[in-house]
Amino acid sequence: MADSVEQKIISAIITRLGLINGTGSYLTSIGTRVEDSRTNWDQEDDLPAISVFQGTVTSEESTDEDLQVIRTMAVMIKAFLLRLDTPTLDAAFARKALADIYRAIRSQDQWIVSSVPQATFTQEKSHGIEYAENSYEITGVQVEIEIQYIGSKFNLES
Repeated sequence: MADSVEQKIISAIITRLGLINGTGSYLTSIGTRVEDSRTNWDQEDDLPAISVFQGTVTSEESTDEDLQVIRTMAVMIKAFLLRLDTPTLDAAFARKALADIYRAIRSQDQWIVSSVPQATFTQEKSHGIEYAENSYEITGVQVEIEIQYIGSKFNLES
């Protein structure tokens, strides 16, 4: 059985974020560890790391005699960061991490898999720095995007 379009898109995002390695135009190496839906990372051994989470997918019928739908998939990209020497360094690094995530996304936002574009459009929704509860210590960053693709009605594989 073939992977769903949504699985192909998430896999493409994970692959792309894995390219954030501190070389070329990337400012950080936060792409060392990137996984689908991982919620916890060990502080010393695994960080920095990125998790990619699929959110709700909405559908609307296209004008193609109701045989196709336009789906919009919410995706949250969450980078977990190590603490540095000072809050100022933590904040600067977090902003660089956000810039790198955006740089990776904009390099090709149709999420091409095996020479086939999986999406028609990717748009940014929000981004921010995350803080530890009650302490305002920076723990990571979060980017939310929406990816739109056209699919066959009641078929997630095409």
